[in-house]
Amino acid sequence: MSYDSSIYEARFWFCDPLPEYINVWPFKTNRLKGNGVYHSIQPQPSGITLRLIVAGHWIVNMCNRRYEVQAGDIFYAIPSEKIEFIQAGEDTCWEWLEVQFNGPGAIDFPKQFGLSRKKAALTPENPELVKETISLMHELMVNADRSISRHLELLFRLVAAVGEEPQPHSDASQDAPRALVASVIDYIDSTHKLDCNVSQLAERFDIDRTTLCRAFKKITGMPPHQFIDHQRFTRGQELLSSTSMSIAEIAAGTGFSDVKYFTSWFKSKTGLPPGKWRERKGA
Repeated sequence: MSYDSSIYEARFWFCDPLPEYINVWPFKTNRLKGNGVYHSIQPQPSGITLRLIVAGHWIVNMCNRRYEVQAGDIFYAIPSEKIEFIQAGEDTCWEWLEVQFNGPGAIDFPKQFGLSRKKAALTPENPELVKETISLMHELMVNADRSISRHLELLFRLVAAVGEEPQPHSDASQDAPRALVASVIDYIDSTHKLDCNVSQLAERFDIDRTTLCRAFKKITGMPPHQFIDHQRFTRGQELLSSTSMSIAEIAAGTGFSDVKYFTSWFKSKTGLPPGKWRERKGA
């Protein structure tokens, strides 16, 4: 990734416990603003994310398709699909807002915006209302008086502002192992705190562990438990570098109930305990 960024605001909301009636909620919001060339390739996006272009002219490559997007357009990213995001103008001011969804309903939530693997970008019916709504979500993340009901209100408002009918889509063109792994990856990254294990995944997708492990190894080159470990590490780094959350909160947010175990686990990967890693990253 290369860019000259003047604003980077990542905000997270870990709500625990959640009411049983909620199956999707905004987990992370972000605002990025800068000037000049921006080129990002994400082999695996960190979550199920909706982005609104506020400024700039962009090229988005995803699902073997190329999209040209500009101010007012939206597109989405999902963990199972590589995405390339390019703004090539050297003197161009650019900005975007994004919201990442979490929960068991997050996998299918992009359908509510008319988005799918076959249609990853579009122009919403009311771009200004989309911008206003995501901005309100972004501010709500750091509001001490935030409430679940307000989050839900903004979610419904966001869907209405886009004004697209849900689009059915099929992954029938994929072979069975690839389709299975894509679904599992999207599910893993939509789970609260990344605290699922291989047995739970096998049960969730009604397959045996051997079939799941074989498919994961074939498609990703690693078994599912290693993939989950990698996603926990990626989230841990993001929380350490972009939030002021305590180490205990970050441990819980990455699926660890024991702070000491999280610390030793993180140190085994970086050579530094999380606090020291954060200090060095911010230096």
